[in-house]
Amino acid sequence: REGFQAGFKPSTARTSLISISATEFDLSLTRIEGGDTGMIELLQKLDPVCREYSIPFSRLYGSNFLLHTGSLAVQLRNYSCPLFSGTSGRCEGRVVLAQQATCFQPQIHQNVFIGRWRKVCMLRSASGTTPPMKTFLDLPLHFQKAEVSFGIGFEPSFADISYAFTVALRRANLSIRNPYASDIQPPKKEKSLPWWDEMRNYIHGNISLF
Repeated sequence: REGFQAGFKPSTARTSLISISATEFDLSLTRIEGGDTGMIELLQKLDPVCREYSIPFSRLYGSNFLLHTGSLAVQLRNYSCPLFSGTSGRCEGRVVLAQQATCFQPQIHQNVFIGRWRKVCMLRSASGTTPPMKTFLDLPLHFQKAEVSFGIGFEPSFADISYAFTVALRRANLSIRNPYASDIQPPKKEKSLPWWDEMRNYIHGNISLF
């Protein structure tokens, strides 16, 4: 390959980095009772820091989560053992996405490319410090039979997933379709934690397997 991904050469021995497959999959999403107030009460139950400091939130999106599936499997590469595999599963929980409220940040216009041709001009934080959208989960997972794989052998795959997400998240800024070089913002300095490890800062709550 040339250009942006010139140094990335995926193995020909696998067709995908990560795959998720399911049978008899039925997912229902319903409104959380109480609206924003009900979602904030849920956040305070899942995260004691929110309750202790009465942290305000500017945007809230959430729903009740009802799932039934005959089977569910998460496969990394072509490993002989899946990362997760379960049969006869169900889950009745809640999911909330929340952004912490802060003082108004200085804004800049930036072109973001969607697909091959469409370009959208968006207002984005000039400092890049806009609070991220955090995920709060209350998901008790029940499976008749389930298997989970772990170990140091999975580390290379996690590193590949981290790189893949880094490429995807930066592609808008580094797009070769942008004819205006002055619009391209320099990439942020690399953090010490990889993408998949940094997710601990953005995902909160309880995910239980029974």
